[in-house]
Amino acid sequence: MKQMKFFLVALMVLTSVSFTSCMKGEDNTVVSVFGIITLKSNFPQCEFQVAGGGVTFISNKTVESLMNATPGDIVFLSAQYDTETQPVDQNTSKIYVDVNFAIKINGNVSAGSYPMEVSKSLANRTIMPLSNYQGALPSMYGSDWVVIPIPYYTEKYENISQHSFTLAYFKDEEVKNSILKLHLYHKSSEAIDKEKTVNIAYNPYEAYKAFNISPLISSFKNDNDGQTPQKIVVVTQESSSSIEITGENTDKYTEKEYNVEGYTAK
Repeated sequence: MKQMKFFLVALMVLTSVSFTSCMKGEDNTVVSVFGIITLKSNFPQCEFQVAGGGVTFISNKTVESLMNATPGDIVFLSAQYDTETQPVDQNTSKIYVDVNFAIKINGNVSAGSYPMEVSKSLANRTIMPLSNYQGALPSMYGSDWVVIPIPYYTEKYENISQHSFTLAYFKDEEVKNSILKLHLYHKSSEAIDKEKTVNIAYNPYEAYKAFNISPLISSFKNDNDGQTPQKIVVVTQESSSSIEITGENTDKYTEKEYNVEGYTAK
């Protein structure tokens, strides 16, 4: 019997681009650009900018992985530039970079307002416990996006497009202390064979997912006499192994609540 291999799509939490020099000595001039960033343009060259930032990063070459992306998409970017050939100071507004990889992270996701009865149709899989991964928490990116690192099982890495994620606000859920509660759901069209061995490998970047929560905040305000949420939490459905969600197995996974880091009521 052929062994089924599961890959854990894992993560490293980082919700803004960081700038760090490679550790090769004091004379090293190569600087890394690494983290979550917004795609501003992908023609003729890709241009990126951190939300609220003033520097535009421009790719030196075509980025094949973003050919079908559109301006405004959220990207996990790894790139670098050399300050010896491209001096940078506090007045620099454009930096040309060599892109190592770039992954669109707001694909296969949706964010919507629903009645609670719809929840049964939004998920058929759990995710891995975020608590297993230090610092793996939902975080704001800019004022409109929540970035959530989501570790989950997939039968084959090439089937990750068969997995989708929904961040749901339920209009008829009781609101306490002006908290906007968002439910994260995982759905997959892959089959699960529970009798086969589960092997875990890691791919640390595909796990990031970005959700535009601006319309959900607007719905919350409309449903609560214009009141702005004072806090946002994300509710997950977690299990230590890949569990198929059915009406009879709710005791096999745990719902966990996580505060959204960096959210400020406005």
